[in-house]
Amino acid sequence: MPWYREKNLFLFLLILATVLRLALASANKQANDPHYEQVIQPIADREVRDTVLSRFHPKLFHRTAAALVNTFGTKGDLPRRVLIQWMNALVGVGTLILIWLALGDAGIPSVPKLLAFGWVALNPGIIGINAQVTNDTFVVFFSVLATYLFVRFLRKPRLATLLWLMAAASGATATKGNGIILIATLLVVLATRGYYLLKKKDWVPLVEQIVCAVALIVVTAGTAVNSKIYLTHGAYDRFMVSPDLYPGKYWGNLAQGIRVDTDRGITILTKSFLTFRLFDLVEHPRNDVRRTMFLNTGQIYPYNHMSSYWSQIYGNGVSIRFHDWPPTWQSREPALENLSRWLLILNLLPVALLFGGLFRPGVRMGSEPEWLGLAMLTIFAGLLLAGMRYYMLFPQYQFGKFIYLAPFLVALTFALAKGLTLLKRAAPKVDGRNLQPWLFHAVTAWFVLLFIIDTIDVVWLVASLT
Repeated sequence: MPWYREKNLFLFLLILATVLRLALASANKQANDPHYEQVIQPIADREVRDTVLSRFHPKLFHRTAAALVNTFGTKGDLPRRVLIQWMNALVGVGTLILIWLALGDAGIPSVPKLLAFGWVALNPGIIGINAQVTNDTFVVFFSVLATYLFVRFLRKPRLATLLWLMAAASGATATKGNGIILIATLLVVLATRGYYLLKKKDWVPLVEQIVCAVALIVVTAGTAVNSKIYLTHGAYDRFMVSPDLYPGKYWGNLAQGIRVDTDRGITILTKSFLTFRLFDLVEHPRNDVRRTMFLNTGQIYPYNHMSSYWSQIYGNGVSIRFHDWPPTWQSREPALENLSRWLLILNLLPVALLFGGLFRPGVRMGSEPEWLGLAMLTIFAGLLLAGMRYYMLFPQYQFGKFIYLAPFLVALTFALAKGLTLLKRAAPKVDGRNLQPWLFHAVTAWFVLLFIIDTIDVVWLVASLT
């Protein structure tokens, strides 16, 4: 594909993604968590108390949002919300630009790069997060920036790159706890690659990696120590759940499970992790908060997929209304239900290609593409295991959300682009005829159809909120 055509298509996807984010940010009036009411508003109005500082997560996002509304002198809760949502939308666009740059540095061919970028840029679940008053957009941005700079540093070590990497690592840590998990996976990559360099006695790159590792540890630890939330016991009991009701000690007892003895409750954690209820997802293409029974001993769900971890991760990752929250986003229109079913079905192919690119056999520690693939796999695995561990602590559908894993967005996009590249290079033959062009054209058409439905899903929500 000529470079100018690739650039035009990239700009089209970026502009469309930007418009969708800003439109939803302008129309939306609620968030999935009360970050604004419980933290941002008291900070902005100088009503800070110890209980405010111990809620939710580290306060980089909250203090930035409060400073923004005070800088513009914005009054009233709704105008403040919209202003903060615009900020998040633009930060989300910045994340997309970083992902595009990372794909370009990896040498991904034009069409796979565009399809993988479009899959992330127009993803309704990610757009929904970018248009709310939550800290998730910030932690994803800093995590993507840290990953991008980390790979650039390993390719060509420079002091400026390392300093920017330290700033990104500090930003991720100062925003949310899963930012620390991302930095931990980068340290694992450094340790693994360092062992390889040690065996080769390649001393200069080894010393550079040791310096990078020490810098990441010092900056991340220093930021965490200075973020009160990491030192506050029971931060979540002021937020959403009670540790006494869902004690962490249960996570290790997989056979006994949690509390609710019902087929549609959390009975055994292994059942949650060993199921993917596709047919139930298609039949009931979203959660149902209104029909969920919240008992003193746990929760009972109307649908089986609400007790399946992988079903929740998948549904939340591809549909903007799947989580069925906040309340103004709830809808049971039959046409909208069918649209969600199409999203759940069409995204099966990208996810299959993603895992194909992620776990391609024959990855070794030799050339640059090989260690890059291993680095992306490590980042993906580290955040996924952390998300599973978190779900074990709080085994409810509310905690089986894709956004908790979103700091690995670069790894996810890279894996999908690599899977598409492998498919593009495949050359199946029938009766001596090469079917590769036909096959890849069909896959491209599949993605284009998915992009159209993604756009309709977001536009429909904007129209319903306006």
